[in-house]
This record gives sequence, structure tokens and C-alpha cells, in this order.
Amino acid sequence: MSSITPEERRMIEEAISQGRVEKVPTGQSGEVVSKVYGPGRRRNMARIAKIRRMALACMNDAQIAEAIGVSQKAVSNTRYRYGIESGLAKRRKRMV
Repeated sequence: MSSITPEERRMIEEAISQGRVEKVPTGQSGEVVSKVYGPGRRRNMARIAKIRRMALACMNDAQIAEAIGVSQKAVSNTRYRYGIESGLAKRRKRMV
């Protein structure tokens, strides 16, 4: 680990004197405060339903992605996350 330059030391001391940060006494650990995150991004249920219908119609991920305007990886991730079988697998089952 590199040592602190005189300029960095000056900036730290300035921040402490202005009250922007607190100096933790030697031998003590600082209090760790974790960020609180919200519930996350809302599910786009309309998009999930479209992907499900298109997969049932035996469309592959590339075709679905082009039709709804997202990446092929986004379609693949959505299918995986919501347990939607791929259109390619359905097409193969029909051929057998």
C-alpha cells in the first residue's frame, strides 16, 4: 500500500477541520453504515407477457428481441428468470 503524499495529508486535515469527516482515534474502528437500497426496479409485466407469448409461438430469442426492441441477452435473461421455455426448444418438440 502506498503512503500518503503531503498534498493528500493536507486535504485530509482540511476536511477534518471543516467537519466534513471525523478522525477515528488510533486503535478504534469506525462505525460502518450500510446503504439502504429500495425494492429494486419494477418488473415490466407487459414485456414478460410478450416474451412468453412469442416463445409459445416458437420464436427464438433473436426474433423476439428484434420484435420488442431489446437485446437478445435481455430476452434470454428474462426467459431464465421467469422459467419461460425457449421457442427453439418448442419448435424441436413439434418436429419430433
